[in-house]
Amino acid sequence: AAATPGLSDRALLNPPTAQAASSGPNELLLAIEINGQSFAEPALLLQDTQGKLYASAEDFKRWRLLPPAGVPLRYQDADYFGLNDYAGLQLNYDPVKLKLVMQAEASRFESSTEVLEGTVNKAPTLPSFGGFQLRTVGLICGQ
Repeated sequence: AAATPGLSDRALLNPPTAQAASSGPNELLLAIEINGQSFAEPALLLQDTQGKLYASAEDFKRWRLLPPAGVPLRYQDADYFGLNDYAGLQLNYDPVKLKLVMQAEASRFESSTEVLEGTVNKAPTLPSFGGFQLRTVGLICGQ
């Protein structure tokens, strides 16, 4: 019998089952709402075998949420962070409506202030002297 390179006889007799092949996290495409604000684009979240949800680092940026501390889950060349154990974040996942509603404390969001560099504080200038005049024109039409 001809040998198949790279495969043992045991692997040929016992091919992997569908459950073993899909032992990775489940992908969920969910509508997202944070503090009452709905987002137009759904998010691709991951759900592990214990039911924990993970969001990508890109989604955290889009939602302006600070990513949690800790080592992210690496999936298809992207970093995913756990949502269930994230302090200051409450989750309500509805699998029927495919929607995730989150309530986040203000401290969980990125700062929305920016330092403007290169600006010079200029003294206010007085407007130049000038004016305008209003004229009222009345027309009387007669026959």
